[in-house]
Amino acid sequence: MGRPRIVDVDYYELKTQLGKAAAAQGRIERRDGARWTDYLQRNKINETSMLHWGRSKFDTVEAVIIDCGGAWDGFYVYSVEQEAALKWVRDAD
Repeated sequence: MGRPRIVDVDYYELKTQLGKAAAAQGRIERRDGARWTDYLQRNKINETSMLHWGRSKFDTVEAVIIDCGGAWDGFYVYSVEQEAALKWVRDAD
């Protein structure tokens, strides 16, 4: 797997995609326990680093995963107050 990076994403488009993911049962919240942990492990995501990075940019952050088999699949942190979002991206080798 390639090196991970954290990229800015459009907050409003993320909100739209989260609605679609919820309707398709592809929105994963931290409270989903095993699904959350499984996704992070399968995709080699460092949750702690991502949350730390998000908190350094935004006052408060929420974390969410989209897992629907589309381009918006991934791990995100976002701030409702600041209307901003970040995505964990791992490039292919």
